Amino acid sequence: MNQDHKKFKPTDAQGKQSLHDHIVDKALQTRDAYGAQINIVTITEMINDQKFVRFPVEIVFSDAELSDSEFAYLQTKRGVDGLQYKLSIHPYYKGRDQSLPYIIAYYIVCVNYGDIVTSEEAELYGATLFGLEIDDYYHKLCAIADNLGG
Repeated sequence: MNQDHKKFKPTDAQGKQSLHDHIVDKALQTRDAYGAQINIVTITEMINDQKFVRFPVEIVFSDAELSDSEFAYLQTKRGVDGLQYKLSIHPYYKGRDQSLPYIIAYYIVCVNYGDIVTSEEAELYGATLFGLEIDDYYHKLCAIADNLGG
């Protein structure tokens, strides 16, 4: 092994930047494959495509797993074929096809990268997937969540 390679240890900032670069790249690849107009049909196809979403995701409309302030909750499940996820979305959003792609996209990064991601990475992925600025995607999610309360 090359001794120079042993000496290099990336900083936390470099690691975070590398993760962010990978997330952006994956979101852009997904956008290229599914088109710029992500809707309920394309997001459903996307979550079943292991080139873009690493593990199977079951979507259910139930508030049993949600706290009062949540519009969705992602759970890890061990399935017969390995790791799987269940995304519980508040029943209010069932049939609200304009909102669902934004909600689902927020959780895709969690499925792909696990516990190392935060809301920052989820917003980065969603914004990139939809071709939005991060603040615009965040405000879109806030508006969707606010609909639940009122």
